Amino acid sequence: MNLALIDLDAPIVPDEGLGGVALREELSTQLAGLLDASPGGDASFELVSPAEARFRPGDGEVEIAVDVRTGRIFKLIARPGYRGTLFGAIRVGMTAQEAMRLEPRLYFDEAEGALYCRGVAGVQLDLDDPDPPSGLVPGLPIVAICVFAKEIETLGGQDGDWWTTG
Repeated sequence: MNLALIDLDAPIVPDEGLGGVALREELSTQLAGLLDASPGGDASFELVSPAEARFRPGDGEVEIAVDVRTGRIFKLIARPGYRGTLFGAIRVGMTAQEAMRLEPRLYFDEAEGALYCRGVAGVQLDLDDPDPPSGLVPGLPIVAICVFAKEIETLGGQDGDWWTTG
């Protein structure tokens, strides 16, 4: 994987990857390339929890979440500026209603405040409001499409050995 060559037009594939970056890969050998991943050389990173670091190469069109205990990529997030699609049709920026019309398996989970897809593990669509009244959901734009290793939701995943539990 060459993080300097993130493809902003690549398909978004649940439980697999986006931008040409695959979930479950080790990032340790890619850190130097990550900092030079955009033509402008802009990149940022932050520790968002004791076990998670987020890397944002380029202008932030993609975020890469890494489990710091393992060095493995467990979540990838497409943000505004990412042009690839989920299921060949759903894009960051379209409304929840448009997405739900294109993919009838999508539903809004009130507890999580996001859209999920019935029968498809490893994908979440974040809306502009993290806790919207359900009546406002259809008109809200999708601000991020996240794909993640489905194993992170297991007990083993919470302990840091998610890549071996899949």
